[in-house]
Amino acid sequence: MAPIKVVIVETPDMLGDVISKVLGPQRDIDVAAIIHSDELLDTVRREDPDLVVVSSEDRELVQQAFSASGLLKVLVVAHEGRTAFLHELRPIATSIRYTRPHDLVEVIREAGAKKAVGDRLPATSS
Repeated sequence: MAPIKVVIVETPDMLGDVISKVLGPQRDIDVAAIIHSDELLDTVRREDPDLVVVSSEDRELVQQAFSASGLLKVLVVAHEGRTAFLHELRPIATSIRYTRPHDLVEVIREAGAKKAVGDRLPATSS
């Protein structure tokens, strides 16, 4: 099995060093690059990592990573390493049975309501 390819985005604090030291000796994890945030887009496009590790809760960095590759995951290590959030774009397919036209209308209403509710959920803050 191929190792998990990881890119670490450096931060001014020491947390980035801790993360790279923890991951470095792992045989099933390949730290492909340790970069500055301004190198994120180019590095993700070039290295095609499975995971990007960011040690700050900077939503813009998460967005940049996904704009370079929607297939990767972004691990945000926050609060001086006390918490972490795994971000991923994941399509979900749900099997739906309907037998009558009215059922189709209800399915569409349910799907629309879920999206509308999701759009109103408050953003997580640090």
